[in-house]
Order: sequence, then structure tokens, then C-alpha cells
Amino acid sequence: MKRQYTHRATGLLLFLAIFLATPSKPAAAQDCTVSLFQEFLSGWSGDIPKLLTTVTDDVMYEDKTVGAVLHGKEELRKFAEGWFMAFPDLHFTLTSTLISISGNRAALEWVATGTQKGDMPGMAPASNKVASVPGVSVAECADGKIKHNADYWDMATVMKQLGFLPPATH
Repeated sequence: MKRQYTHRATGLLLFLAIFLATPSKPAAAQDCTVSLFQEFLSGWSGDIPKLLTTVTDDVMYEDKTVGAVLHGKEELRKFAEGWFMAFPDLHFTLTSTLISISGNRAALEWVATGTQKGDMPGMAPASNKVASVPGVSVAECADGKIKHNADYWDMATVMKQLGFLPPATH
């Protein structure tokens, strides 16, 4: 099992290295910035209007963990509202950022923390427990906003912390 994890981690790192190093426009245009991602995660910390200012009108937003593929600000707004109903104190902390040489692609590492006070969309009743999970966003930017974003995080970790799955045994 450990070997399989190492191969997956190595594959993700290789993907990110290629993704971030692939120039698609001159380096003069810096569309992805640390401040953009700080605002983006601040928006994901309960401020939907702020979240929507960080993305393009035609944004494609993917949450790979839950299988969501959203097109446009309205779908993203509804998706975020569902998570804020389940976790009203949801908070994201940016832990690292990698921005491509071309300035239009980035990978963000973050930690999301929140107390489950409401039902998770289609999943589980409120547990009133706190969950904290690390995750990664891979983004493509245009004109200083996020045009495409894909989030990767571990639902099993969250479900264990909320008491819906048994803790891991060694």
C-alpha cells in the first residue's frame, strides 16, 4: 500500500512539474498571483461575493473528490452555498503556492477546517464535529482571474473525523 501511494504522489508531482513548466504565453503577463489565491480562499471561507470576484464569468470549477463539474459563476455560487450550509464556519488556510513561469497556471496547497452544523449535500446528518483536511487546487488563470480550477482532497479523512467512518488501524 505504501508503495502504491509513493507512485501516486510521484505521478502527481511529475504532473504538476510538467503542468507548471509548460509555457503557453509570454512571461510578461502574470495572471496567477499569490494575492489572487489568498482572495480566492478567503472567499471559500464564507464570503461568496468575494469568491465570485476571483473567477471568470465562464469559470470551470471541478471538485474531483465529490465529482462536481461546474460551469459559470451561478453554478459555483450554488455549490459554495451547499458547503457553507453544512460547514458555516468553513475556513481555508493557504499553505503554499507554485506559479508557472508563464504566470497563467498554479498549484495551491491549503487546509480546510470547519464544524459540520448541517447536512452534507446528499451524504450525512450534522455531527457537530470539526474536520480539517489538506488539499490541493490546480488552477489556470486569465486576465487576473481563475478560469479553471480543480480541487483534490480526501473525503475519507473528513468522514473519519466526523465519525461516519471508523478511524484507521495500524
